[in-house]
Amino acid sequence: MRKLNKWAAVGVLGAAAGVLAFASPALSEKLTAKDKQKAATITGRISLETKVSEEDVAKVIEALGPAVREHLAKGEVIDLPGLGAFRVVRVPDHRDLIGGRPVVVSGVNSVEFVPSGGLVDAANAANAIPQETVPPFEYNPLPNQAKSLRAPDERAPKVRTR
Repeated sequence: MRKLNKWAAVGVLGAAAGVLAFASPALSEKLTAKDKQKAATITGRISLETKVSEEDVAKVIEALGPAVREHLAKGEVIDLPGLGAFRVVRVPDHRDLIGGRPVVVSGVNSVEFVPSGGLVDAANAANAIPQETVPPFEYNPLPNQAKSLRAPDERAPKVRTR
């Protein structure tokens, strides 16, 4: 019985070695100068990776906008794998200052894009250059007036030293 198992194992190993010996090695495709130029655009890059013509990729991307708009109008969440999700969110009525005067701003629906984790990591990569830098928010209740030059609230200077 043991001899039979040994011969079966030797047979399986021999068959596997024969298959591996006659199998052709996997060769990676090298990009030509034309392919490198094509990969510079998003449609060209998708075309190279999916083996679909660049014109067909452009048609799909053009059709994506109206399709997303249609589904958002129905209140659906559009999930694009590897990219993120589009969804409709409601901003309720709230108070805000416009021209230094308090105003009630009526509620409105807004489109929110929630990026996937990989997209956020790519945006925070060392070589990512932002298109625009957003200035930090600074609350100024009276925008037309200069900031106060009032002295600090100290009744008497501190003279005690330890």
